[in-house]
Amino acid sequence: MHAFAELDLMHCRLKWAYQRPLPDSTATHPYVNSPIAAWYVRRGRLTLIYDDDTREECLPGEWIFPRYARGIQQYSDELEILSIRFDAAWPHGESLFPRSRTIRIPEADAPGLLAAAEALVQTVRRDVEQGMSWMMHGDLDAYWRVQEHFYRWLIAWYRALLDHGVPLNRPDAIDPKVRQALEWLNAQSPDTEIRETALAGRVGLSVSQLNRLFTLHTGATPMAHWQRRRLEIACNLLLGGLESIKSIAFQLGFSTPEYFTTWFRKQQGTPPSAYRLKYRSRSDAQHWV
Repeated sequence: MHAFAELDLMHCRLKWAYQRPLPDSTATHPYVNSPIAAWYVRRGRLTLIYDDDTREECLPGEWIFPRYARGIQQYSDELEILSIRFDAAWPHGESLFPRSRTIRIPEADAPGLLAAAEALVQTVRRDVEQGMSWMMHGDLDAYWRVQEHFYRWLIAWYRALLDHGVPLNRPDAIDPKVRQALEWLNAQSPDTEIRETALAGRVGLSVSQLNRLFTLHTGATPMAHWQRRRLEIACNLLLGGLESIKSIAFQLGFSTPEYFTTWFRKQQGTPPSAYRLKYRSRSDAQHWV
């Protein structure tokens, strides 16, 4: 096993990168806490109001990496923001850096971060339709150009957080059987039907052996890991677009919307329709940053 075996399974992916003024608005919008948000406010003010009633102001001149929590966003007039949304996680899903608190870094303390972000935004704007969605349309040259600038920005982000004293989450070495199971699970589309016995057989263990090892290394069973991943996708689909609950249910592999609703309520504590209403303004669904 080579020295980078654990790092080979690290999950790093760009969701979007853009810079633009947002329309004047006094409405609230959901704060979608996944994937990771990196914001640099050029002008105006963005306010985060969390479910625990705490408030955080995002002001010009500093990078904001908001914590993982539920809440809403409010924009001031003439807000102009540079927004990067991305994943950077270990194989079991834990972020490279803790997200229990919001991290603020003055732009002057990490000048390379803004330069790398602007280069990424410019590349995405040029090579990806409207500079917003991660759709490469089969253009491999454009894909590599964006990936090159994304990883340059990712390295700048990594170094800026370390220099700012943010500790890196360092997972223990993963058992080869667990690694094999994780690699297979993470490669599946969310509508795949996962069977414990088949997964255990794939890695040469019994169900009880796999559950014990998987929980030891990741903090959850394989099925709990899979359900958590599907739930995250479901929440993003409910908040980030205008698709119907029926369409989302089918995308996630549920045979009926009713089955999806029952599953979502069990996982999240509320039905999908209520979750969408609570955390998203229907008229402004596309305005979360």
